[in-house]
Amino acid sequence: MKYLLKTIIKELNNGAIEKFEIFSDFSSIGHYRKVPEGSCRILKYYFEPESTGFKLVNPDVNVQDLFDANQPKPNTWYSDGSDRVNIDMLINHLINN
Repeated sequence: MKYLLKTIIKELNNGAIEKFEIFSDFSSIGHYRKVPEGSCRILKYYFEPESTGFKLVNPDVNVQDLFDANQPKPNTWYSDGSDRVNIDMLINHLINN
């Protein structure tokens, strides 16, 4: 993975911060903003208010359940391609879990 697509910051109730970085082999996500299954890697960092920097807590966040829940239907043609997960769905999944 060589391109950083997005960085997401999530502030927690206790003042701590979670940061997610989405990396991909592709430099952009294309016109339809779709993320092909298996094409990205997500790093998760954690920052506590009394610490001096972010700490890597998960070098490979598993989002397979999102892709499994949005599989294309068999024998169905999609005008925007067979990838059903877009970047906004991925971001919402990371923020809400």
